[in-house]
Amino acid sequence: MPGVRRLHIMRELIILILCFGSTACMSYSHTAMYRDKVISPDGTQLRIVPGGRTVFESCAGSGLPLPDASGGYCFYLEVDPATLRQGGRFHVPSDTARSFLWVLHAPSRYTSESVTAEVEVTSVSEKEVSLRITADDKVVPDGWRFSGGLRYSERPIPKDLRTF
Repeated sequence: MPGVRRLHIMRELIILILCFGSTACMSYSHTAMYRDKVISPDGTQLRIVPGGRTVFESCAGSGLPLPDASGGYCFYLEVDPATLRQGGRFHVPSDTARSFLWVLHAPSRYTSESVTAEVEVTSVSEKEVSLRITADDKVVPDGWRFSGGLRYSERPIPKDLRTF
């Protein structure tokens, strides 16, 4: 009975699509602030190491449990702590700030030191800093842009060294 078989196939496809669509897609985002650190680029890797600046990390991405079905980024902003005053503004790159970008377009990974940004410090406390960032990079394939406000909390770095 071809009609019944078609109904079974359709039902199983609908179940598969619902299950796959509702549970398989993963997305993530996080922000972190690391005081007395700097970024140390090393080829296609970026390391957060001890230093005299403040590093802000913003990451986001998504993917499916399929080969090459993921993408995301981590944007790093390294700033002279004296620049972090509420209401302050600064441009990146400058003498007081530089930035780095790590982008995943599975299976490829890209890093860039060519991000330009305008940053406004919207609030500063002992444990948190809020920034409004408009950033752009034209070096990575398909380019990269970010515009928005982010809140950063101080976080520890495992083993005082982080490699991406």
